[in-house]
Amino acid sequence: MIAVDVCRHQRQSSPVVAIQIPLRGFLCLTILGSTMFLPAVAARPKKTRMNTATCIKTWNIERHNNPWSGLTNDAAAEEATYTVRAVTKPPAGKNRLTQPPGIDANDFLLFRSGESKAVVVNARYFSDLTRQDVTGRPLLSGGLIGIAAPLTLRRWRPTDLLDILLEQQLLIVYAHIEADVCLTRESSQKGVYSASLTGEHTYYTNSRNVSAFQFEFTLNEKTGEMRVAQP
Repeated sequence: MIAVDVCRHQRQSSPVVAIQIPLRGFLCLTILGSTMFLPAVAARPKKTRMNTATCIKTWNIERHNNPWSGLTNDAAAEEATYTVRAVTKPPAGKNRLTQPPGIDANDFLLFRSGESKAVVVNARYFSDLTRQDVTGRPLLSGGLIGIAAPLTLRRWRPTDLLDILLEQQLLIVYAHIEADVCLTRESSQKGVYSASLTGEHTYYTNSRNVSAFQFEFTLNEKTGEMRVAQP
């Protein structure tokens, strides 16, 4: 007579049911092996769904390049990183940050010394800045980033300026790990440059997640005002 038996593995807390026939032990091990394999299948990273075929330009922004790395140990410290003070002279010490193209070796755009608890921006290039999280969180100060100085407007094209804001992570495009960003449209009319961007960022809860976002960037090429908005 065929009976039903319950077999348990030393590392399994849930029972696995097998048919009690001469090959029962083999079947039990096979079922257990399949059961133990399922979590590994479920944990496979999700692939990006972003279509880059229509992108004018793309960026991959990663956490390990964040100028504020190590300065967000608690909520108050993280909130403080959203304000970037403009200074006329660099702080004491050696600058730990890699500078973007167009900045001379003895100059700086952003500065962070080894002893500093903050990142500052060069007042020759920008006013005080507000870092904006464009992943879907509420924008600060109505989406105002700050003012690009006349020197900045002369030195960099609007697309290059957008590149700086993304690469220097003045625009925050991920929650935890990294993001892929796509420039889908850009135009300049009546002295205002505007761009549409989409992206996907990776974050973790109990598993790896990929979430899409989109935003608009505008630069007044006369006044230097920089803003972002969410459609």
